[in-house]
Amino acid sequence: MKFFIFIFLFLPALNLYSLTLNQAINLAIKYNPQLNQSEIQVKIQKKRTTQVKATQFGEIDALSMFNKYDADRTLQPLDRHHLSDTIFSIGAQYEVPIFTGFEITENIKISKLSEKLFNISKNLTKNQIIFNVKSIFFEILSLQKQLQAMYDYKASLLRLLKDVNLMVQTGKKPEVDLYKIQYDVKSVDAVIEKLKSGINTLKVALKEVIGKPDLNIAKIEDVNLTKNFKPQNIEIENLASIKQVETKKKIAEENIKKSKSAYFPHLYLNANSFENYGDGDDINIWNISLNLKFDIFDFGKRKANVQEAELEKQKVEFEKTQIKLKKQKEITDAINRIKTEEANIVAYKNQVKFAKESERIEKLKYTQGVSQIYDYLYAKSRRYLAESRYYSALYKKEQAIAYYDYVIEKYAK
Repeated sequence: MKFFIFIFLFLPALNLYSLTLNQAINLAIKYNPQLNQSEIQVKIQKKRTTQVKATQFGEIDALSMFNKYDADRTLQPLDRHHLSDTIFSIGAQYEVPIFTGFEITENIKISKLSEKLFNISKNLTKNQIIFNVKSIFFEILSLQKQLQAMYDYKASLLRLLKDVNLMVQTGKKPEVDLYKIQYDVKSVDAVIEKLKSGINTLKVALKEVIGKPDLNIAKIEDVNLTKNFKPQNIEIENLASIKQVETKKKIAEENIKKSKSAYFPHLYLNANSFENYGDGDDINIWNISLNLKFDIFDFGKRKANVQEAELEKQKVEFEKTQIKLKKQKEITDAINRIKTEEANIVAYKNQVKFAKESERIEKLKYTQGVSQIYDYLYAKSRRYLAESRYYSALYKKEQAIAYYDYVIEKYAK
């Protein structure tokens, strides 16, 4: 009983992890540093909006002053009965903007639009990360299938080595045939090591994208391959990248309005109350004032600000056109990639079929002594090469579909 309890407690420490594609995606959404930074940026911008909204209510400040003069001063204006050369003042002041030419209103709108902009950016980051996870995941699966094909190839060569060794001992085949098979075994071993190294490197890359370096990926689970792919009807205007640039345009329009606010007068209310102390006297003074500021001439500063904001809007409009053209190209390219890999799958599948038949014929010819071992080994290598290409094409198609989902911004929601 104690033994089973020990095993039960020890198994979690092994940290054996069989990773599925959905698990990898969910982990990346949770742990990826770049995505988490984007999430924090959205929260930061919300706090900035709160700050901007607060400016319309003004500020209440506590103030204190200590002044030492060379002669007596009044504790209260126009009051010559309360004088002191040392005055300590303590009080509060409230200043609030009454009218700023709609500058604060525009700042609030801009800040809210910036929230939306950062949120779209976060979703586009998520879309990019999911594509990266899928791309690496499918590449690992492809190499794993190719690795299995190489293991099968090696096992087949070892069986052949055993059979030919018996033939050499009975004098049916020359000993040099054994050397040729052994040479191919060593070549396959080199390919196996290369594939294993590639898989290990990609697992490290996958952990980096997920954002969890201590994740122990012992096994990558296979996926259900896509049988029938049909492209979607995509409205370019509905893509997140287009909405992103449209939000930029709205911000530019609000900046134009904000820059024009400088042509309006700015009105502030200021109220304060102070207790002035000096030579044993205590005098309270208070004041309420309206302050109006209206720029008459600024040597073209306001005009330049408005022109700059208008040019920024024009730049964003050109950016939108550029993104639309780029998206159209990327979608077309993605669909063509999928079609190419579908054609490759059919071609390589037929190659595997023909290569197997060629191997069978060459094996028969070699056994009957009408061909050399080289012809048989060549046919065998062609078969496993065809199988390797076939597996590669299967997962390249999945990568191409993942790229299509990326360019249509499937996960940017």
